[in-house]
Amino acid sequence: MSTDDDKLLGAFARFLELQATLGADHAREQQLSAAEGSRLADDDKATHPIQISQFVSYCLMQAADMAESSRAMLRRDDGTIELPLVALYPLLRAQIESASMAAWVLAPEDRRTRVVRRLQAGHDELTFDTALVKSGLVGKTAAETHDTVRKEATRRKAHRQHLRDVAAANGIFADEYENCRPSWETIVRDAGEALGIEHEKLVFMWRLASGFTHPSMRRGALGLAFSDIEINDGIVRGTLSARSDWMLMILAISHRATHAAVAKWHDSKATP
Repeated sequence: MSTDDDKLLGAFARFLELQATLGADHAREQQLSAAEGSRLADDDKATHPIQISQFVSYCLMQAADMAESSRAMLRRDDGTIELPLVALYPLLRAQIESASMAAWVLAPEDRRTRVVRRLQAGHDELTFDTALVKSGLVGKTAAETHDTVRKEATRRKAHRQHLRDVAAANGIFADEYENCRPSWETIVRDAGEALGIEHEKLVFMWRLASGFTHPSMRRGALGLAFSDIEINDGIVRGTLSARSDWMLMILAISHRATHAAVAKWHDSKATP
């Protein structure tokens, strides 16, 4: 193994261990209540019962879970590291999105915008749930369909009322949050700026990870190593392997974004 290989392996080992600490970081932060008069405490009063703190905590719990799972995926029982071709990328994409959503909601300086973003996220979840239930009813009996639709309508009505109550209490109109949550690209870009990640690196790494979440031969040609090449009658054959350098970059930025988002969560709890 070359010196460069040793350095790369050492970097992977270091970041995998850092990823594994995020769960404990989240658990520790979860136990810390927001100080009276802090930004987050006042945000929670403004958004009860769909509190911003609960939403942020869930987003970062999901990011930490993805982080710990990335370590479990790459670390073998004997302590060695084995890189999959593409399976790590969906985990890192989800980690980036989860951390970005938390940072995006916390980022604005004015409370009203933070509340609007919480409402946008909540309404988007409601829309997704409706589509999910509709898909799950295909093939069900009339009785099963009726029962499910009735229960879902009750649950959806209660959630929508929570959103409306919070909006009314904060002078926010429906057209400011219904069906207008920004794209993931916008959320990740805004989060990257809020977390101090320069030159849209978070967006770039998110795009790269997203490209391997769905099958794409062009992404594979770009982002996978191709060796032992043979060309016969215009047909290229070879061996595909992971691009360890790219994988390490995304791993590092995913950890950086999550760690910074947890820190932002912590800072929001402090008395000004």
